[in-house]
Amino acid sequence: MPHNPHNHHGHHGPAHHGTSGRHHDDSKPHSHDIPIPRPLLFGIFFMCGASILIAGLSRFTEPVDRIPADPEIALSIQFQDQEDGSLAVIGEKTGEEIFAFAANEGGFVRNAMRGLAYDRNKIGVGSEAPFHLMQAKEGAVFLVDPSTGNVVSLGAFGPRNQQQFAQLFDLEQAADASF
Repeated sequence: MPHNPHNHHGHHGPAHHGTSGRHHDDSKPHSHDIPIPRPLLFGIFFMCGASILIAGLSRFTEPVDRIPADPEIALSIQFQDQEDGSLAVIGEKTGEEIFAFAANEGGFVRNAMRGLAYDRNKIGVGSEAPFHLMQAKEGAVFLVDPSTGNVVSLGAFGPRNQQQFAQLFDLEQAADASF
């Protein structure tokens, strides 16, 4: 019987194996077998997240004339990185720590502050200048940087992220009551 190239039954020679006659050697590592170190992956994901947040902050920052003229609650605060990796929130009125986000907490707050600090660094302003946290009567929360004129509408990032900042109002009032 003559050879029919369309007949898929029977024996095929090495040219029909898709490897041009070469056999696959599983003992040699391939580029898709090389593991990527976890710290590198975490770093990549962190940088991507931070970039997205900074881009989002620039999109959701508003001119100063859009902040509530008569906020229901207003708080002047500073943020200080601590040696243990925590982020301390200092009330400007008392100079005392209102709250500290542990090293693994407050991701949105940390990234928001990094974005605002970037703008401050461009004009030579340090962390000693306070931020103003304001809540409008309808509940919207804004973070205002008087040094740069940036206003962040925190509700634009969702209620859970807004709450990370809004909790500072209650904590500051509790700190004031303890004096």
